[in-house]
Amino acid sequence: MSQTITLIVFLAVSHTLAARDFVLMVGSSTVYSFASTVAERIGETSRFKTPQLEARGSGGGFKLFCKGNGADAPDIALASREIKATELEQCIDNGVGEIVEIGFGYDGIIFAMSKDGPGLAGISKSAGVSARTDAISA
Repeated sequence: MSQTITLIVFLAVSHTLAARDFVLMVGSSTVYSFASTVAERIGETSRFKTPQLEARGSGGGFKLFCKGNGADAPDIALASREIKATELEQCIDNGVGEIVEIGFGYDGIIFAMSKDGPGLAGISKSAGVSARTDAISA
């Protein structure tokens, strides 16, 4: 089972940046390591300060992102899923508009074991797992 990792960007960053001099990104711990690398490179190779990141989960990131504008509001929500309709509605109700979703990769979980192992008993498609039983020799 794979999911699209998405990065949700709020385009009205300039209003928030008037109150502070850095970009604030909040959300998914899955996306955090990638975003951290990008943030470090921005700080090292541009005239801009290194963006600050907070890992709070996709839902926690959207909750803060959709609260409204201002110096305390994140500029970017990091998410390992699409924004839910209820979250989008909250954003709109709080004046957070012009949201752009940018998909940039996939994540997934792989179960691997020795060919002599016990097998994958108990793992099934009905559990939301796409089972692939191909033997891959090392």
